[in-house]
Amino acid sequence: DAALAGGRPDAAMAGGRPGLGAGAVVPAEMQAAPARALVQAAADNLGGRTDRYVWSQTKGEVRINFLVPAGTRSRDIRLKVEKTRIEIEIINSKYTLDGELAHPIEVDEDPADLDWEVLDPDSGASDCRWLRLTVTKHVPAGVVIWWDGIFSGDAKVDVSSFADRDSRGAAQMEANWKEAHELFRQRVASRQKISIDV
Repeated sequence: DAALAGGRPDAAMAGGRPGLGAGAVVPAEMQAAPARALVQAAADNLGGRTDRYVWSQTKGEVRINFLVPAGTRSRDIRLKVEKTRIEIEIINSKYTLDGELAHPIEVDEDPADLDWEVLDPDSGASDCRWLRLTVTKHVPAGVVIWWDGIFSGDAKVDVSSFADRDSRGAAQMEANWKEAHELFRQRVASRQKISIDV
């Protein structure tokens, strides 16, 4: 269950960044620049940010904008997406990422179906680019799960603070249930007993 975009060289991904599974390595030239871009780029909605990416979500999808070196092109990227892991490697760069996801995702069998692109940050920063990856949450039909983070070990966000999270829906459902339960009790209490000869 993995989708691989752009092929994958034999070199293993290496590194040691906490919170990203086996690790992430960031080239020295990106150590200071990312902070400026991420300070200017707020999470779109219902998400968060770290020093390596900004993310947002809807009920069914998650969009992750990974910070990558300036000059990165789509053909430079080796991207492997599995149900519980994302691996990124950039050719001719020391940048690698190998992260275990905090929540499972749906994976297309055909790597060409991966939804990703490389673009300049909304902030207009010229010292980096975004690798934008959009994935579908793996949840049972009819269930909504708001993610509190992307990778295992990363800081979590408080999902109860999400403005679009409909807490009124749960309260309304409880009120409807109580009303229906009370109507049922009244109907049962008003029924006439029927005698059956055995």
